[in-house]
Amino acid sequence: MSSAAAAAAAGAGSQVRASHILIKHEGSRRKASWKDPEGRVIRSTTRESAVSQLKALREDVIASKAKFEDLASRFSDCSSAKRGGDLAIIGQFGGGGRTEKPLLKAGNAYHKFRVKRNCWPKVRGEAMNPVEHPHGGGNHQHIGHVSTVRRDAPPGQKVGLIAARWTGQLRGQATATAAKADKSA
Repeated sequence: MSSAAAAAAAGAGSQVRASHILIKHEGSRRKASWKDPEGRVIRSTTRESAVSQLKALREDVIASKAKFEDLASRFSDCSSAKRGGDLAIIGQFGGGGRTEKPLLKAGNAYHKFRVKRNCWPKVRGEAMNPVEHPHGGGNHQHIGHVSTVRRDAPPGQKVGLIAARWTGQLRGQATATAAKADKSA
């Protein structure tokens, strides 16, 4: 199957691009990066300063003061900075033809609510809080960013925002949780 045929078979809401900004600090396992090969700056950076820098970058992204890709290119210690922090496209191509169910459901839900002209989810992409990287043993800080546009998507077509489910920012979830608590009490 050619890549064009695979793209056609994948459907509209089956892929999400994941990007991140990585800032290493003195506790990082590998104290070198593409922009600091000797690790001089990384060795002098504390964990707290890395977290505060990431929080400031996150606020800039949320307030639309700067594009995520530009910030990733300037501040990230990961080699993905050369690609604007782009890590991979998550979805059917990456999963061998199988899409993770939460990703697929979130993508389809976005289109359903877009047709109704509801304002859901509230964020564009997701500028996640600074977190320890789950696969790196907690050796450096990063913020993640899930964008909504597939690489091969035609202009104007979007994929749902999976981070809204992960972070509990679905519209009306707080009132639904409160109603359940009132019923059980």
